[in-house]
Amino acid sequence: MFTDNLNEYLKCDDIADFDKPEVKDLADKLFAEADCETDFIRRAYEYVRDTFPHSADINADEVAVSASDVLTIGHGICHAKAHLLAAILRCKGVPAGFCYQKLILDDDVAPVFISHGLNGVYLREYDKWIRLDARGNRSDVDAQFSVDEEKLAFPVRAEKGEEDDLTVYPDPKDFVIKSMRESKTRTELWRNLPAATSIDSTRRGFEESFASGTFYNRQTQDAEHLDKILSFLHFEKGMKILDLGTGSGYLAFRIAKDNPECGVTGLDIVNEALEANINRAQEEGHNNLVFVSYDGMKFPFEDGLFDVVVARYSLHHFPEIETSIGEVSRVLKCDGRFFISDPRPNECDKERFVDDYMRLKKDGHIKFYTKDEWIDICGRRGLTMKDSFDSEIRFPKKKDTAPGWENVLNSHDKTVIASYGLEETDTEIYVTEQVNNLLFVKYNGEGGKEL
Repeated sequence: MFTDNLNEYLKCDDIADFDKPEVKDLADKLFAEADCETDFIRRAYEYVRDTFPHSADINADEVAVSASDVLTIGHGICHAKAHLLAAILRCKGVPAGFCYQKLILDDDVAPVFISHGLNGVYLREYDKWIRLDARGNRSDVDAQFSVDEEKLAFPVRAEKGEEDDLTVYPDPKDFVIKSMRESKTRTELWRNLPAATSIDSTRRGFEESFASGTFYNRQTQDAEHLDKILSFLHFEKGMKILDLGTGSGYLAFRIAKDNPECGVTGLDIVNEALEANINRAQEEGHNNLVFVSYDGMKFPFEDGLFDVVVARYSLHHFPEIETSIGEVSRVLKCDGRFFISDPRPNECDKERFVDDYMRLKKDGHIKFYTKDEWIDICGRRGLTMKDSFDSEIRFPKKKDTAPGWENVLNSHDKTVIASYGLEETDTEIYVTEQVNNLLFVKYNGEGGKEL
């Protein structure tokens, strides 16, 4: 469970909208036909699974988002059908939430990771949570209701990088809803919906990278870029500065060294890197520098603590970007500044080749955002863009650690790929990525609330 509060798994909202008459009527009908609560859960699951086809199975392009949307349109992708099942069950007091898997789509053609949605449901009769997959069966899919053994639509193949996120969330993931709402067609949604990557998966990927000893040195260190960032930000005496996604502390150590009268905190989920940073800080005598671990969601700091939050080459790994930016706003003082340095897709890259390319390395890449997307995301959290500059990074990838790279290159427009200056050697691939360097200010003092 994401939270111990069962009421969170019973709420009605604009996704699980069982206040709509059509949803309530369906729940009433299925409940009246059931012998007990468990039988009602089974009936509701099988009804959603079998009555409403998966949009892709019937080649339908309309995008249903909420429970009532599925009833109106008559079909939905896995996420939409999970929203409908949760709404029906919640309507009759059955706690239900949302679960996610990261799976590979089209293994033999153009393998890419996708987000698969299903439900977690609480069975009072057995005092246990089970997962149910209402995606819809077909010749190669046979998901069933089962109390004792999971019978989901797809087996998770860990050896191929697929994974289960076993958490039952009371709310659908922000990136799922945002992608569904902003996509005019299912075809567009397939391009916009990134894979659901758990924080644990991101942590494991980075631990492997840090263990190699060359990850940050090879791929992200750039003295000229670092000098430009520090000149751009103008730290003042006494400031409290948070380096979000600090990694090896590349930014945090330099800020602490150049600004001994400021307090610098490096925050990350990768404990091995943080331990190395702590030892280094002690050896080098940086008394104004500390490193803190967190769970990848809620920052372990009080409201309004920091004058500046910086994030360099880290935010594209954050699974819950809206939540994280809300936390940035919460811990910033009024008039505090938030600096983002992160690569962006090229303007011609509408199908996001660069994201498919970056996901070849199993380190939890989610998505690069455009400047306008950052303005939109941050604006909803009370952060206004004040200034910016552009830079670029030449990014290498070893072929032997990026299985499927040939398929990714073959499945995208050659003109788009060429725009990234792709270059191949016998062992590596290089692309050049443009980088957003954006400065936001928290003018309102709303601390992460929706405006």
